[in-house]
Amino acid sequence: MKKIKCALFGAGSMARLHSRNAEAGGQAEVVGVCSRSSSGAAGLSEELQREIPFYRDFYRMLDEVKPEALFVCVPPYAHGGEVEAAAERGVHLFLEKPLALHLERAASMCAAVEKTGVVTQVDFHHRFHPLVQRTKQLIEEGSGGKPLLMQSRYFCNSLHTAWWRDKERSGGQLLEQVIHLFDLILYFLGPINRVDAFRDTLCHREQPDYTVEDTTVASMRADSGAMVSLAASNCGIPQQWEAAFHLICEKITGIYSSIEAGRIVWTGNSHEAPDLSIPQIYTEPHKAALMEFLDALQNKKTTSVTIQAAYKAQELVMRVIESANNG
Repeated sequence: MKKIKCALFGAGSMARLHSRNAEAGGQAEVVGVCSRSSSGAAGLSEELQREIPFYRDFYRMLDEVKPEALFVCVPPYAHGGEVEAAAERGVHLFLEKPLALHLERAASMCAAVEKTGVVTQVDFHHRFHPLVQRTKQLIEEGSGGKPLLMQSRYFCNSLHTAWWRDKERSGGQLLEQVIHLFDLILYFLGPINRVDAFRDTLCHREQPDYTVEDTTVASMRADSGAMVSLAASNCGIPQQWEAAFHLICEKITGIYSSIEAGRIVWTGNSHEAPDLSIPQIYTEPHKAALMEFLDALQNKKTTSVTIQAAYKAQELVMRVIESANNG
């Protein structure tokens, strides 16, 4: 099997994780990295146990290493047309969320992808959890009944990095972090036609450079009639990250708590109960999305989370932010 030549845009922790997973699976080889940080690139070479060509000029990297795929792992503010340039060269894209700081840039990325037809996958890794996939299957085949209510929450408590707590660079907790839940809301419920929200900075006001929200509540209504409640907080238990939901359907309830725990409960007639077992333990949350992407390139398959799906999630985030800003 020929290995896929992959380049990196960004050399942070996620870029290094994806590189390790890609090479460990035997499907890909990292051939170059573009980063503002020479230390990050050096760390990548150390982890992969060989010298990876390092570039500060993104376009030079594309021209010289000629990658087949690009792992896009930079903060929201750091996009300046690189994704579009890669797509125009026919380079397939594995992207971290969110797509960009502003919808206009995200739309430009989508347009470039649609024009060239390159394969994309966005690392909304919760989608690949066996509980999420089994719940979706039960809904689609009808045995779980229609979704009625999704109660979702994202709780943590960390100052993160300087760019993360600066809304001009990260866009805020909803866009940079909680967008995972917005993707799941759309995945289970479909289009959302009404949004009402509040957000504020309540517990980190004394931190001088902290300008993003740390507390949000939102209510939503789907075209199907299903309802959503969402709560997000960066005022929770320090150094714990919990992305969780209850999804109540006509005949099942899916209960999910981060990566480690979850179950599906049958609430319909006892004689109709299908198999609700979850087939595997989900121990490597980011690996499944990447492996599906590489397999799609090797075998000309489709991916589960395209750039268009990520755009819809970001668009919904922006609607919640707009509602909160308007009071």
